[in-house]
Amino acid sequence: MAASLPKPKLIVPAFVRALAAMAASIVIAGSVFGSLIISSLNEILAHSTDKEYIKQTLTSMGFGEGVISAFPTVLAFRLPPTAAVIVAENLKDMHWLVISRYEAPDLADAKEQIDKFYDIGIFTTTYPARFQSIVKEDKVDLDGHCRIVHYLIGTLRDNKDIVYTGVCACLVNGKKVLMVQFMQPSDKPFSLDLVLDIMRKASSF
Repeated sequence: MAASLPKPKLIVPAFVRALAAMAASIVIAGSVFGSLIISSLNEILAHSTDKEYIKQTLTSMGFGEGVISAFPTVLAFRLPPTAAVIVAENLKDMHWLVISRYEAPDLADAKEQIDKFYDIGIFTTTYPARFQSIVKEDKVDLDGHCRIVHYLIGTLRDNKDIVYTGVCACLVNGKKVLMVQFMQPSDKPFSLDLVLDIMRKASSF
């Protein structure tokens, strides 16, 4: 009997591995620490850049593909049992977007979730950045129907010493959490509109 051939190893770029670790850390720190089980990193990485997988991930998060149309590079990660993370970037404009959807173990508090994400910072495929200071904390009703988004705007600095303006915005519904992070260079006019528009499009919130 001929010997069976070994399965080919999955070759994954370093930045994808780093982002997968980031995705896991976001969900662990933000929601289900102690209960999230990832049996294999390859399970997360295998389809992260596949267009159909990205579409399915967006659908599972309650979004259509339009929310990432301005971002040429997109990665998707799903983590058991119900968490998902989208990382999108536009290197030309130096815009980065991270959308995370997950369930907290108990009723979620938006401000507490934002505090955890503030500590994590905003990770991208190229420039992981950490918050340095808070510029503004506030909340807004998305559509006049008590869908309250809490948000924090602050300055960030990456490992190349570039300074950004970024936001963590959070919408909760019971245990369900939607967190949207966005950052851009600090010398550009900053608007919350992109983030709020994404959150308006989220179904089941």
